[in-house]
Amino acid sequence: MLINKPIQVFFIMLTMAIFNFSCHEANTRNIIALQPIGYTPQTTLNILKNNIEKQYQSTVIILPSITLPDSFINYKKGKRYAASSVIRHLKEVMPDTVQYIAGITNEDIYTTKQDKWGNIKKPESTYKIWGILGLGYKPGKSCIISTARLYSDNESKYLERIIKITLHEIGHNHGLDHCHDKKCLMTDAVERISTVDNAENHLCSKCYNSIK
Repeated sequence: MLINKPIQVFFIMLTMAIFNFSCHEANTRNIIALQPIGYTPQTTLNILKNNIEKQYQSTVIILPSITLPDSFINYKKGKRYAASSVIRHLKEVMPDTVQYIAGITNEDIYTTKQDKWGNIKKPESTYKIWGILGLGYKPGKSCIISTARLYSDNESKYLERIIKITLHEIGHNHGLDHCHDKKCLMTDAVERISTVDNAENHLCSKCYNSIK
């Protein structure tokens, strides 16, 4: 059967467009594993799953709970787990079928905070074992979120904090920097929980369009 050349060109272009769209859809549907460490209520995990899928257009799976090695613990300021060690561990146990893994724990976590020259921020007694809400490298495959410092008598606010910190750290894994927009969930907390409370629970349009 003969096909008119303009029609043939049209079908070729249409096929290429469908193929490119399908590839784009495949690329945007990353699989993110949500890894509970210790006990996290199933309702909280389900809420996180829904919010992550909505914000990052990804498929989220919830893994069985795990425990962390005692070697990650520092007792100098109470029981705190080294966030960098947890991140490395999560990357090691991450299933081959997922692109990112986000750990969530009710244990306290810490990092060593540095100045712009790479030295421990002063006073060292404060920042060498600095308690944090979460940590995710930019870019990276794994991040950790702790609920230990997010508590509020208001349950809705407590859950909102968990959602924001989780989406924030996953954002770093996707290559996002801190955002100057104080309403964007990628804004720097600057050591204040009030900054987290004042931010929205979604990315600003600039950050959303910058996701790698």
